Amino acid sequence: LYGERHERALQLERFGGPDTLLHGDLWTTNMLLTEGSKGLRATLIDWDHVGVGPVSYDVSTFLSRFLPNHRRWILGMYRDAAAGTGSRLPGDAKLNLLFETAECARYASCLAEAALAASHGERWGFEQLAEIENWFGELEPILPATGP
Repeated sequence: LYGERHERALQLERFGGPDTLLHGDLWTTNMLLTEGSKGLRATLIDWDHVGVGPVSYDVSTFLSRFLPNHRRWILGMYRDAAAGTGSRLPGDAKLNLLFETAECARYASCLAEAALAASHGERWGFEQLAEIENWFGELEPILPATGP
Protein backbone atom coordinates (compact mmCIF):
# COMPACT_ATOMS: atom_id res chain seq x y z
CA LEU A 1 0.00 0.00 0.00
CA TYR A 2 2.80 2.38 0.79
CA GLY A 3 4.19 1.95 -2.71
CA GLU A 4 0.75 2.67 -4.22
CA ARG A 5 -0.01 5.77 -2.16
CA HIS A 6 0.77 8.31 -4.88
CA GLU A 7 -1.24 6.50 -7.56
CA ARG A 8 -4.19 6.02 -5.20
CA ALA A 9 -4.09 9.70 -4.23
CA LEU A 10 -4.15 10.65 -7.92
CA GLN A 11 -7.10 8.34 -8.54
CA LEU A 12 -8.98 9.82 -5.58
CA GLU A 13 -8.27 13.31 -6.88
CA ARG A 14 -9.38 12.45 -10.40
CA PHE A 15 -12.39 10.20 -9.75
CA GLY A 16 -13.33 10.68 -6.09
CA GLY A 17 -15.49 13.73 -6.72
CA PRO A 18 -15.64 16.81 -4.54
CA ASP A 19 -15.13 16.50 -0.81
CA THR A 20 -18.34 16.13 1.10
CA LEU A 21 -19.50 15.64 4.68
CA LEU A 22 -18.90 11.99 5.57
CA HIS A 23 -20.70 10.03 8.22
CA GLY A 24 -17.56 7.94 8.68
CA ASP A 25 -19.40 4.88 10.03
CA LEU A 26 -22.26 4.43 7.57
CA TRP A 27 -23.63 1.07 8.63
CA THR A 28 -27.26 0.12 8.27
CA THR A 29 -27.46 0.20 12.08
CA ASN A 30 -26.69 3.92 11.99
CA MET A 31 -29.80 4.90 10.13
CA LEU A 32 -33.46 5.15 10.96
CA LEU A 33 -36.28 4.88 8.46
CA THR A 34 -39.31 7.02 9.16
CA GLU A 35 -42.48 7.37 7.15
CA GLY A 36 -43.40 10.81 5.94
CA SER A 37 -45.87 12.32 3.51
CA LYS A 38 -43.59 11.41 0.57
CA GLY A 39 -42.82 7.85 1.70
CA LEU A 40 -39.87 6.48 3.63
CA ARG A 41 -37.08 8.80 4.66
CA ALA A 42 -33.65 7.74 5.90
CA THR A 43 -32.15 9.64 8.82
CA LEU A 44 -28.52 9.06 9.74
CA ILE A 45 -27.66 8.78 13.43
CA ASP A 46 -24.45 8.31 15.48
CA TRP A 47 -22.21 10.93 13.88
CA ASP A 48 -19.18 10.42 16.16
CA HIS A 49 -16.85 9.56 13.22
CA VAL A 50 -17.81 12.53 11.02
CA GLY A 51 -15.25 13.84 8.57
CA VAL A 52 -14.72 15.39 5.16
CA GLY A 53 -13.56 13.54 2.06
CA PRO A 54 -14.67 11.77 -1.11
CA VAL A 55 -18.11 10.19 -0.96
CA SER A 56 -16.65 6.82 -1.96
CA TYR A 57 -15.58 6.37 1.69
CA ASP A 58 -19.16 6.26 2.97
CA VAL A 59 -20.58 4.49 -0.09
CA SER A 60 -17.98 1.73 0.30
CA THR A 61 -18.85 1.21 3.96
CA PHE A 62 -22.56 1.18 3.27
CA LEU A 63 -22.41 -1.23 0.33
CA SER A 64 -20.14 -3.64 2.20
CA ARG A 65 -22.91 -4.20 4.76
CA PHE A 66 -25.06 -5.89 2.11
CA LEU A 67 -24.67 -9.21 0.36
CA PRO A 68 -22.61 -8.88 -2.85
CA ASN A 69 -25.59 -9.78 -5.07
CA HIS A 70 -27.54 -6.76 -3.72
CA ARG A 71 -24.81 -4.14 -4.06
CA ARG A 72 -25.30 -3.34 -7.75
CA TRP A 73 -28.97 -2.42 -7.50
CA ILE A 74 -28.30 -0.38 -4.34
CA LEU A 75 -25.48 1.43 -6.14
CA GLY A 76 -27.83 1.91 -9.12
CA MET A 77 -30.26 3.77 -6.87
CA TYR A 78 -27.38 5.89 -5.57
CA ARG A 79 -26.21 6.60 -9.13
CA ASP A 80 -29.74 7.72 -10.06
CA ALA A 81 -29.97 10.00 -7.03
CA ALA A 82 -26.52 11.48 -7.77
CA ALA A 83 -27.46 12.03 -11.43
CA GLY A 84 -30.49 13.99 -10.23
CA THR A 85 -28.08 16.49 -8.66
CA GLY A 86 -25.87 16.64 -11.74
CA SER A 87 -23.18 14.33 -10.32
CA ARG A 88 -21.77 11.24 -12.00
CA LEU A 89 -19.98 8.34 -10.43
CA PRO A 90 -17.13 6.65 -12.28
CA GLY A 91 -17.45 3.14 -13.71
CA ASP A 92 -17.33 0.04 -11.56
CA ALA A 93 -13.59 -0.63 -12.01
CA LYS A 94 -12.67 2.87 -10.83
CA LEU A 95 -15.22 2.66 -8.03
CA ASN A 96 -13.73 -0.61 -6.82
CA LEU A 97 -10.30 1.05 -6.68
CA LEU A 98 -11.77 3.98 -4.72
CA PHE A 99 -13.67 1.59 -2.45
CA GLU A 100 -10.56 -0.50 -1.81
CA THR A 101 -8.64 2.67 -0.98
CA ALA A 102 -11.39 3.69 1.45
CA GLU A 103 -11.39 0.30 3.15
CA CYS A 104 -7.58 0.32 3.47
CA ALA A 105 -7.77 3.82 4.96
CA ARG A 106 -10.36 2.57 7.43
CA TYR A 107 -8.12 -0.37 8.37
CA ALA A 108 -5.16 1.98 8.84
CA SER A 109 -7.26 4.16 11.12
CA CYS A 110 -8.31 1.12 13.14
CA LEU A 111 -4.67 0.05 13.31
CA ALA A 112 -3.64 3.45 14.69
CA GLU A 113 -6.41 3.37 17.32
CA ALA A 114 -5.51 -0.19 18.30
CA ALA A 115 -1.80 0.66 18.55
CA LEU A 116 -2.58 3.63 20.79
CA ALA A 117 -4.82 1.48 22.99
CA ALA A 118 -2.16 -1.25 23.17
CA SER A 119 0.49 1.31 24.13
CA HIS A 120 -1.73 2.15 27.11
CA GLY A 121 -2.02 -1.55 28.01
CA GLU A 122 -5.62 -1.92 26.84
CA ARG A 123 -6.29 -5.57 25.95
CA TRP A 124 -8.62 -4.83 23.04
CA GLY A 125 -5.80 -2.98 21.29
CA PHE A 126 -3.60 -6.07 21.28
CA GLU A 127 -6.51 -8.24 20.11
CA GLN A 128 -7.30 -5.90 17.25
CA LEU A 129 -3.65 -5.62 16.23
CA ALA A 130 -3.57 -9.42 15.92
CA GLU A 131 -6.57 -9.30 13.55
CA ILE A 132 -5.42 -6.55 11.17
CA GLU A 133 -3.50 -8.90 8.87
CA ASN A 134 -6.65 -11.03 8.47
CA TRP A 135 -8.69 -7.95 7.52
CA PHE A 136 -6.33 -7.14 4.66
CA GLY A 137 -6.21 -10.80 3.62
CA GLU A 138 -10.00 -11.04 3.45
CA LEU A 139 -10.51 -7.76 1.59
CA GLU A 140 -12.51 -8.36 -1.58
CA PRO A 141 -13.89 -5.96 -4.18
CA ILE A 142 -17.06 -4.23 -3.00
CA LEU A 143 -18.58 -4.65 -6.47
CA PRO A 144 -18.24 -8.27 -7.51
CA ALA A 145 -17.08 -9.01 -11.05
CA THR A 146 -19.78 -9.53 -13.64
CA GLY A 147 -19.48 -12.26 -16.21
CA PRO A 148 -16.69 -14.83 -16.56
